[in-house]
Amino acid sequence: MEPGTRLADQLGLPSFAEIAGLLASLRVADADHGGRLPPQTERVEFLFALIGRRLKHARVGPLVRADLAERGHRLARSLAAGGDTGLVHVDLGLPNVLIAGPERGLVAIDPRPTLGDRTADAIDWAIGRATSEAELSDRIERLCALDPDVNINDAEALFDSHCYIFYFVLS
Repeated sequence: MEPGTRLADQLGLPSFAEIAGLLASLRVADADHGGRLPPQTERVEFLFALIGRRLKHARVGPLVRADLAERGHRLARSLAAGGDTGLVHVDLGLPNVLIAGPERGLVAIDPRPTLGDRTADAIDWAIGRATSEAELSDRIERLCALDPDVNINDAEALFDSHCYIFYFVLS
């Protein structure tokens, strides 16, 4: 494997220890950044504004009840406003992680840094390539066991709220 390879281009996932190491490395930076980072709630509002526009599309509207999207929005807004506030990458899915080789390990790219609940970065790892609800639950539990900043209750609630985001992105 060539250093700098996108994780999304690989068949498997790294170990949970490597994932926990990446999540921890993102938290080393000063979380305040002089008050220049937007709150995670702004990103939530941006994403759900996109979802709101998609709900009006003839292909999407009949498939998704507006009240479900609103429930996801309320849940995501609540989670973004609470929890253990710190530096959040916001878009830590497989396409935004490079394999930098044995010495550096995993490296996050293309951040959209905000201040919010740090559990949000873990949810992309729980969801990435999961094929069942049982696999998803197992991943959430394993990440929570390895990373004390990942709150299992927040992770499960974040998954619920993010289901709406992923549905709209993929539709």
